[in-house]
Amino acid sequence: GRNKKKSFSSIHMSRSLSTTIRKARSLLRQRRGLSAGAGADAAPWQSAQPRGYVACKVIMHWGEMDSYSHLNNCVHFRYFESARIEHFRRLKNHLSESSFKSFMYAKGTGPILASTSCKYIRPVMFPDTLVVTSKLLALPEVGDSRFTQDYTLWSFEQERVVAKGEGTIVMFDYNNNVRGEVSEELRAALRAVDESEADVVTL
Repeated sequence: GRNKKKSFSSIHMSRSLSTTIRKARSLLRQRRGLSAGAGADAAPWQSAQPRGYVACKVIMHWGEMDSYSHLNNCVHFRYFESARIEHFRRLKNHLSESSFKSFMYAKGTGPILASTSCKYIRPVMFPDTLVVTSKLLALPEVGDSRFTQDYTLWSFEQERVVAKGEGTIVMFDYNNNVRGEVSEELRAALRAVDESEADVVTL
């Protein structure tokens, strides 16, 4: 009888402990801005800024680590580049075919990266799945020569932002090798993407 009572008591304590752990994890997610049922495909940034984000989900590779077993600091810029190019690709549905080819393939006036930066917030360890986002900081005016993208790198393993960055894009006339301008058509396309619902592309 004592063994049965001890066994029942152990099971009850184990279940209580599991329940406590689940509640603690749920509370931690809520404090970090996640919903209680957020899974691997959740988009935690959507609750605060539901529109305008271009997002790419990337799986960290073993070869992307440095000698300290962290994600190599140069890889962050590759992730930012992936988000930047995906941001540009989203313009296709809002530009004429000739304008899009001119923009993407240096056939006329198109973008060139003038500067980029990264703030490393937390180290990223293997294995991890990350989401890198790109969003316009401000919509450029017609005639402006540049615009800036804001980048965020989110770790699902850590359930938080691990890096932030920016990229300044300058319009360039590749035919005449001079600075270009943001056209009315391009501004309208950038605004359309900025007003669209956020979704995630898996790379």
